[in-house]
Formats: sequence, structure tokens, C-alpha cells
Amino acid sequence: IKIENDKKLQKQQFYLLSALGVLFTTLTISIFAFRSRQIQKKLNEQLTKQKNNLVQLNAELHQNHEEIVSQRDYIGQQNHSLNKQKTRIESSIKVAQTIQKALLPSQKNMQLAFQDHFVIYRPKDIVSGDFYWVKQIEDQVITVVADCTGHGVPGAFMSLIGINILDSIIYKDNITDPKTILNRLHELFNKVLQDSDSLNHRVGMDAIVFSVSSFTSEATKLVYAGAKNPLFYIRAQETQIHELKGDRKSVGGFTSSIDSFSNQTITLPKGSLIYAGSDGLKDQNNRERKSFSKHRLIALLAKVSLLPLEEQKEEIEQTLEKYMIGTTQRDDMLWVGIKL
Repeated sequence: IKIENDKKLQKQQFYLLSALGVLFTTLTISIFAFRSRQIQKKLNEQLTKQKNNLVQLNAELHQNHEEIVSQRDYIGQQNHSLNKQKTRIESSIKVAQTIQKALLPSQKNMQLAFQDHFVIYRPKDIVSGDFYWVKQIEDQVITVVADCTGHGVPGAFMSLIGINILDSIIYKDNITDPKTILNRLHELFNKVLQDSDSLNHRVGMDAIVFSVSSFTSEATKLVYAGAKNPLFYIRAQETQIHELKGDRKSVGGFTSSIDSFSNQTITLPKGSLIYAGSDGLKDQNNRERKSFSKHRLIALLAKVSLLPLEEQKEEIEQTLEKYMIGTTQRDDMLWVGIKL
């Protein structure tokens, strides 16, 4: 009986353990399934949130795209309008360039005044604030080389004013003395701008005025007056550069301790060379931002002085172009060479 009871007890224990095992397994699977469903639910929520974010982002991108397209179209319209305005302005400035060139001495008149000469005339912005003026009055040839304040359109207007005043001084007032021309030019220039006091102190010009007349069959008399800018000359059959320095006073509203301009008179043999110009050439910088300089300019003039004038011009321009590689022109340039 005991043995049978033990066997029954063992069977009961086995069934109990089996039931407990099945119950534990079922519980474990249920817990795992529950956790899986919770994780899946969170993942679904995250995916739904991300999807909503992507939908919102896509809507924003679409809106941004529409704004970009709208801005592109607006910019395109503005660009088209600016191009039309630029074309009109350039066309107007080119007409102004034609007018300005017409007021400068023609090649024919230059040839009558100085048979052997060259002119380097390089505006920075189509029209220039630099100008030259050459007229023959009886036995004198009067030459003016001027550098007005500014460049481009403002400088061009200043040059037109200067040319108009010079015509009045020399033809109407019959003044041919260089220093008197400069003094009168200074007076009339200020008078023209007297209604613009603030402007009057900022604008003006640096200028060279010289007259050439035959002294003898072998020599020429040169009378020079300068507003800051110098005159260079080389005697015939020489290469040494000589300089006549101008007065430290500009034409126009700039203040100066000098009351009036002064003359310097020299006699040069036939075949001598005269050079005059604005400061645009010597102030031009290279890619290292170093200016061409007065020293380099004088050395270049001495180097080319024995060449014909046309070859001198080519040599100066080639040297300048080489020096300007990698840079842009910073100011108007004017340089005149004359052989007496």
C-alpha cells in the first residue's frame, strides 16, 4: 500500500510539475508577446510621428520651392530690367564719349601744332576726367594737360567745364601767358562752382600749361606753369631727364598758401623732347599693390627717348600692360610726348 501510495504521490508530483511547467511556459510566452506588442506599438507610434514629420517637412519643402521659384522669377525680371538699364546707360555714356573725343584736339590739329608727337589716352570708365588742349595762337602753340578730380562721368563733366573755360580764357580774353591762364582758370573754376560750397572744396584739377614758340632757327622758347603736375624734358641728343616742378597748388577750391601760379622759362634746341601727363600712369599698381612710381616712369622715358615717338608710345604701353597683369586700371591715364 505504501509503495502504491508513493507511486501515486510521484505521479501527482510529476503532473503538478508538468502543469507548473506548462503554466510557466505559457506565462513566459504571454509576457514576451505582450512586451512585443508594446514595442511594436511604440515603433508604430514613432513611425506614425516620423511619417507626420516627413509629411510636414515635405509640405514646407514644397512651400520653400514655390518661394524659391517665385524669387527666381522676380530676380530674373529684375536682372532683365537692370540689363536694359545698363544697356541704356552704356549707350548714353558711349555717346558722351563721342562728344568728349570731339572736344579733344583732333589728330590733324595735333599734327599741325606738333609734327612729331604721341598721345596715350586711356579712360578708366569709358569717359575720362583727364583731357588735353592744344591751340596755335599766332606764333605760339599753347598746350594744356589736365587731370580733373574723379573719373568716369563726374570727371568727364569736370573736363568739359575745364575745356569750355580754357576756350573762353584764350579766345575771348586773349590770354596766352601760362601762369595767367592757370590763375584765370582757377578763378573761373571757383566762380562756376560758387553755389556749391561743400562741393567746391573737393573738386578741381591738377594741370600743366606750357607755350612753345620759335626763339631762333635752332632753338625753341618754352614757358611752363604747373598746378602740382611737373613737366619733363630731354635735350636733343641726350637721354637725361630734366624736370620742371609745378606749384603746390591745384586749380579749383583747394586751399593753398600760394596765392598765384608762376612761370618757368627755358630754351631748348630743336629735336628736344617734352613729356607731360596725369598721375594715373605713375600711380597704377601691380598685383602686389605697388605703384608704377615716378622713378620707374622717369627711367622708362630715358630708356625710350632715342626711339621714334610712335615706338616710344608702343614701348610705354607694352611696359604698362605687362605691369598691370592681374590687376585693373585704377584711374584715368593721359601721357603726351612731343618732339620740338
